[in-house]
Amino acid sequence: MRTNEKMLVDKLNIPIINKDRRYWLVRTDSGTLWEQFKSEDFIGINWNEFSDIELLEKCKTDKSLEAEIKKEIQQIYDVEHGGRILNQINRFVFDLNIGDIVMIPSQNSSIISFGEVASDVYKYELTDEDIDNEYCDFIKRRDIKWLRDISKKDLDPMLFKMLQAHQTISNADSYAHEIDRALELLYIKDEKIHLTIMVKAQGEIKGKDLYALQKLVYDCIGVDEESLDMKINVQSPGPIEFITNNIWDIVKILFVVNIIIGGGKGLGFEIPGILHWYHTLNQAKKQNDIEERKMKLEENKFEYEKEKDKYDVLIKEFKDNLDRLELELPNNISNININDEMVITDGEEN
Repeated sequence: MRTNEKMLVDKLNIPIINKDRRYWLVRTDSGTLWEQFKSEDFIGINWNEFSDIELLEKCKTDKSLEAEIKKEIQQIYDVEHGGRILNQINRFVFDLNIGDIVMIPSQNSSIISFGEVASDVYKYELTDEDIDNEYCDFIKRRDIKWLRDISKKDLDPMLFKMLQAHQTISNADSYAHEIDRALELLYIKDEKIHLTIMVKAQGEIKGKDLYALQKLVYDCIGVDEESLDMKINVQSPGPIEFITNNIWDIVKILFVVNIIIGGGKGLGFEIPGILHWYHTLNQAKKQNDIEERKMKLEENKFEYEKEKDKYDVLIKEFKDNLDRLELELPNNISNININDEMVITDGEEN
């Protein structure tokens, strides 16, 4: 990533997600532990009799010891096979890592809480207060930094299948993409920039309104059509996602859509002329002298005014389409100012 691109990432506070982080659904005893997990910033797992971490570590290489513990689990918990419980314990102790994402459901899964693992596994010493108040008595725990609660009605439909898993801990790596965009509308992962624009409109979504957004992005803004992918999963409401390795294309989309749905004015710049402003910006980056670029932009602003009526009509058409979609953009766009030199010098190395 070049210097000015790094500056832009910092300015927009774009999170960079570790491509190796994993995802887990952790049950909360039918929702009874959800509130305590949230309020005390931890998750835990049962089967306290098997909390000797060193012994569990030895089981991974000592098959006879593993068989012995499985048999003990069968006897204590009166189960046919001890392997399932041992696998759940090992998953909590050894497979979860700091930085992984966990999800816990409330009662009836009406709310899903998303958090980040913030500690290694540890043994918690129960207090008299815990026992007297019948608080969670799990002693194998991990600290969690809670990130976001999402109600089931607002959850990505692709995640509904994940919630059908009934194990205490279930791996959810196959839902990584849907979880990432549920947590962040704008992020970088594996050197790709992901931008999600949420369609919040209820009811039937008109094809012409979605087409207007596609036309705006691909025909008017001047993005790299070969490198920018657009994924639509709109189910009234639903996400529209743009994926590219060119951060400047994402800035253009954010900037222009924000101004159009904002009524023609935003971030210190007023429509008409925004579409041609970007054309001029792309031309300006080929010149070497910054003052010459600024002068060129001023000259073109004068030309924009002469074609004001033409662009008023064009922008109004786009605005009508996008307003019907009721788009939600990332908050990061508020950090962009077109007077910033790094925006004007689009894509050049500092």
